[in-house]
Amino acid sequence: MLYFIFNPDVIGVLIAHDYGKGEFVLQVPFFPPQENIELDFTRQKCFHKIKSFLPSDMNFSHGDLSIHSIGQWQMAARIAENFHDKSRRVILMGDAAHQFPPAGGFGMNTGIQDAHNLAWKLGYIMQGAVEKIGSNRQELLESYQQERMCVADMTLKLSMRNVERTMRVPSALQLSHESARNLTHFLNSPTINQLLPNSMRRGMLKNLMTIGTLPLHLASSKNSLVGQMLQSRAREIVESRQSLAMLFYHFDIGYSYETEHWKERARALMKDTALDYSSYYALAYTQKSSKSQHIYRPLFKIGMRFPHIWLSKRSLNGEISTLSSLALYWKSIDRARTKFVGEDLEKKLVPFLLILNGDIVHSHITKSLQSSFENVDVISIKSGEVEDESGCETYFAKESDILWNEFRRSFYATIVRPDGHIGHIWPLPGKPLTLAAVNMAISSSLRLAVK
Repeated sequence: MLYFIFNPDVIGVLIAHDYGKGEFVLQVPFFPPQENIELDFTRQKCFHKIKSFLPSDMNFSHGDLSIHSIGQWQMAARIAENFHDKSRRVILMGDAAHQFPPAGGFGMNTGIQDAHNLAWKLGYIMQGAVEKIGSNRQELLESYQQERMCVADMTLKLSMRNVERTMRVPSALQLSHESARNLTHFLNSPTINQLLPNSMRRGMLKNLMTIGTLPLHLASSKNSLVGQMLQSRAREIVESRQSLAMLFYHFDIGYSYETEHWKERARALMKDTALDYSSYYALAYTQKSSKSQHIYRPLFKIGMRFPHIWLSKRSLNGEISTLSSLALYWKSIDRARTKFVGEDLEKKLVPFLLILNGDIVHSHITKSLQSSFENVDVISIKSGEVEDESGCETYFAKESDILWNEFRRSFYATIVRPDGHIGHIWPLPGKPLTLAAVNMAISSSLRLAVK
């Protein structure tokens, strides 16, 4: 949870890291070299900063607060030129590959996505199985950079847009982030550095910042008409979701590894008309409207994650999601647990998944395909209640499931990569799949970013 603080004594962001333990991080503006940690951020001064934004009638003493650390950091927005060296023996991911402003949780999400993309590819390489999926070491590692760099680049642009939107509230309170940045550039310019000693520049900073925060004195006054207008405008921005957003379904789980498609789509989703709906989610659009194109809904498209559908099976106790890939790959939860024992975990590759529309594909075709592949698991999904599985690896989806109905009415089969992204999809009316067609689809699924 984030708390944005604007009052005459302190401007900052209070971040709740752990409510249960009472752990918080307070971030406030810092202007080196005119300011320094040892002089301006002693524990005593930090205590008073914290106390200044608490309710005036709150009985707060030193014994109620423990300051763990005081430090500085600088916001970064950058991406590495390459995600691997020329020999592809050193690979970057997470903060080593990209750094974003802390506005939306993009750093953690994008880093996890990196690992998710890279892990299975390294597995195939290290176990010498790359050729079995129609690729080679160099091409498979190159696909990591091609797929992830585009996603990181679009996420970086989104994080900067989110910072820009966050600045609307201070702007409404007549606090200018741009003016503060220009002030630091001015005070640290070579000419001013030569003409004025740091002590004088320090005084200028303090006086100019005092002037710059005068609107907050008005905003905090109950008797000021101007202050009421400032508060009203800030409240309007927050309540209409025109400021900092925290959920971005399109970018967190709706991105695509078809890079050209994703670039175009991501740019459209960064416009204000779309960002105002970034936290909205729908399984289907009940009616077409101007905002429906901005609301996230799962799609069956190449390069995107295969959507969640609840499945049941005679041998399962309960339901399982199509997103629970390991349990699907190992055929059942019990078998999944068995595979995670001892050396089997190290030897077993996570295979590709061929999902068949069991309402269309006959069981004899399913049986034939299930016995044809080494690194592809084949499952059939049918509508209705659990019934005789006819010797096939069959799961059942409820006829009321919106996404399942969309899949069974539109598609014959699909290839899902080990990272859960759709590598290929066969629309209806489909023809019986051949071994060659499936192998070709697997091979093409490794080149999504260059299509």
